[in-house]
Amino acid sequence: RLIPAVAVAAMLSACSTSHSPKQTADMHAVNDSNHFLLQASQDEFEEMVRNVDIKSKIMDQYADWKGVRYRLGGSTKRGIDCSGFVQMTFREQFGLDLPRSTLDQREIGSRIQRTKLRPGDLVLFSASSTGRHVGIYLGNDQFVHASTSSGVM
Repeated sequence: RLIPAVAVAAMLSACSTSHSPKQTADMHAVNDSNHFLLQASQDEFEEMVRNVDIKSKIMDQYADWKGVRYRLGGSTKRGIDCSGFVQMTFREQFGLDLPRSTLDQREIGSRIQRTKLRPGDLVLFSASSTGRHVGIYLGNDQFVHASTSSGVM
């Protein structure tokens, strides 16, 4: 099943430079959350660091807005909707201007498979109460959004 997602993380990446074969072959040791030692190539290591930085910025925004109630069309701490929260997060945390509406946010990206989601991707889906809904993917099947029932969560 495909989930429409905006690959905004790609926009967040700096311009890539070509690596020599020796640089690409360099390996880094990384401890994962289960304390297993992982080996990662330079490219894999840079991707992990980039994902951690993106997730950290999204979580900073979430911490600042947690619990703010949902308000259709809202864009303040008195109430915000899902697309407003997404737009504000990308402007404040990444300096990117996304469209205001869920429909327009859907149009700027491309569909990707659920298994290809990376932190910072937008997750769009149908919601019974509002018709369309958008949130920001964090990883591990989790995302942040402004919910009609619980506000920013």
